[in-house]
Amino acid sequence: MSENQSPVVSSSNTKYISIIPENGEVFNPTQKIIYNIEPNLGFIKRDTYLVFDVLNTSTNQAMVAFPQSVGAHAMIQDIRIYSKTTGVLLEALDNYNQLQTILNQYGYDDKTQLRMKEGVGSPTASRLNVVNTANGNLAIAGMTTSAYDIANLQLSPLADVANGLRNTPKYTPRRFCIPLRCGLFRHFDEERLIPVLNMGGLRIEINLADSNLALTRLSAASDGVAEGGTGTGPYGHQFLDLHNGGLLVNARGGGDTTFNITATISSEKLGLCLGNSVRMSGGNIGGDITRTITGIGDDNAGNVSITLSGGNVGATNNQVRCFTSLVGAGGAGTGSGIGIDAMNYQITNTEMRVAVVAPNPQQQKDLMKELTYEFTSYDLFLDNIDSATQRHQVPINSVSSKALGVVSIPYDANNERNEAQQSYYNGNTPTDMLINSVQFFINNKLYPLRNYNPNSLNDKVLAINENVKTLKAIGIPPRHLGANEYSMCEDYNNLYFVGRELARNGFVFDLRNAEAELRLGFSAARPAAQRIRVNTYVFSKKVVETSPAGVQVVL
Repeated sequence: MSENQSPVVSSSNTKYISIIPENGEVFNPTQKIIYNIEPNLGFIKRDTYLVFDVLNTSTNQAMVAFPQSVGAHAMIQDIRIYSKTTGVLLEALDNYNQLQTILNQYGYDDKTQLRMKEGVGSPTASRLNVVNTANGNLAIAGMTTSAYDIANLQLSPLADVANGLRNTPKYTPRRFCIPLRCGLFRHFDEERLIPVLNMGGLRIEINLADSNLALTRLSAASDGVAEGGTGTGPYGHQFLDLHNGGLLVNARGGGDTTFNITATISSEKLGLCLGNSVRMSGGNIGGDITRTITGIGDDNAGNVSITLSGGNVGATNNQVRCFTSLVGAGGAGTGSGIGIDAMNYQITNTEMRVAVVAPNPQQQKDLMKELTYEFTSYDLFLDNIDSATQRHQVPINSVSSKALGVVSIPYDANNERNEAQQSYYNGNTPTDMLINSVQFFINNKLYPLRNYNPNSLNDKVLAINENVKTLKAIGIPPRHLGANEYSMCEDYNNLYFVGRELARNGFVFDLRNAEAELRLGFSAARPAAQRIRVNTYVFSKKVVETSPAGVQVVL
């Protein structure tokens, strides 16, 4: 029975079974979860999904969320799928969580189901237009996950207790259901049954991400008027990054321990709760002071205050900022990217729910024969670009004989794990990285024939067109190219990537001797603090060949 003859059996013949991990019940960051799918299940469908009960276990109950564009997928760093019987590696997915940003942002127009089931936040953009408080003009800014939308509070729910204390943490495990977006389960292909019997069963190993990639700090969100009262951002509010920029506060009296928030805000959108540690910095404090929040007040008219533990802070002017990060003596106006309270999560319960199809007698007979199973997957290639380089060739050392497309994500690696704005997910715009030239060199030919400038006022339309063709080629129908509200299509509001379509309409491209490379040009050298990394995902068709002699994978 060939793959093309493998039918999709009606749902009446389908049942779900739950598979629990073989190596434990409770899992923490960087640990491995192992599921075994036995060969006697015969056929399974791509409707298989994972269930995670996740608990926020951050120090001092720090308020955290999944990165808004990724959701619960952020917990999965890598996936390895083996033949359970033979041990042959069938599929390896590295940096699985980063790629989900593209799938969520570009592949879905309506994000409602992603928010309800998979923990994706709101908005899902990588950056938004916000008000420049100096001149009132709109400016593009990196995205933070704010307390503005309840979708971002799924890991950090709050309650007001009877004694009037606002923002009391009520953290309990929250259940998320996420599909396994891998090639073997046909996420990038049309529906077919997965013959696990022929493959000798499946052993699925999931490596969990560390907390700095799986979680992000919550930021505050003003209710219409930003710091200094100079304007608002999109959707009538503005993000106030507690981690990198701090929150401007005023002491109620000289040296008091209670501070008023200068922005018009409500307590439920503050991004802080009772018990959190904060760092007071700047003004004439004379140094940074770490305190614990013991009270949060709200007059329900946009005026919020926080009360701190310990003695008087010693602030007598209005230049004090409140951070959730370590900012350095005296406060430099930006955070260090390292939190006072450590972020952490715990998976308290997990299972894989497998959609099993009962084969009919003829299918059982066919399953014992040789079988060829083709699917779309990817391989990852990494490269770093020196800050002084103005011309760079990114090697694409793929040995795939059936390539479909290339997705390259350049980003500032120094902010890869910034706990409030991970560039790993948000990326950077061509303007941020000073990129002014893009072109692929494959098999001694240039694609496209003329290099293009991807900046928003140059060849942005051409860049997006290339990306649309790439997404279609690799099996991701592009449904959302960026939010149109508040002129947001003027720049890259989704994660910026460089795409190249290699084949379409059932054809493939042989990369084995193509010596492929991505050629990037820069308008000037970058600051030494900006270290650009390029993660290149090469999508291709892979073939699992099964026979009585064993299992092998053809690239």
